[in-house]
Amino acid sequence: KTVAQPTPLAAAAAQPVVVDRIVPEVPAPAPTPAPTPAPAAATQSVPTGLAGPGTYLQVGVVAKSAFDVRAAAIREMGLKPVATTGPDENSLRLLVGPLPTAAEREQAMNTLDRHNMQWFVKTIAN
Repeated sequence: KTVAQPTPLAAAAAQPVVVDRIVPEVPAPAPTPAPTPAPAAATQSVPTGLAGPGTYLQVGVVAKSAFDVRAAAIREMGLKPVATTGPDENSLRLLVGPLPTAAEREQAMNTLDRHNMQWFVKTIAN
């Protein structure tokens, strides 16, 4: 019995390759345009400064870069976040309010407590 010897790779590579169809060249995809920069930070949607004298709940001092996330969490609780200047130029105080009635203060306090957020009452005078 005779066993066929495998063709060495070099000999196989030397054999011509026959192409039975022509595949059209696919054009390269158009370059994706650069993303449009996001509008100015969402802190613009949160009032900067106080609405006036009144009672607020301060829930923290946060870096300006983290303010949007914290303010969004406050909004999701159904409360109104307000930004005021922080102790330095890189931070903002995050307040909830104004809360003119005892019932509004109590409701805001209970909401923050349910979400395990610490707060303290801050009264702004004229």
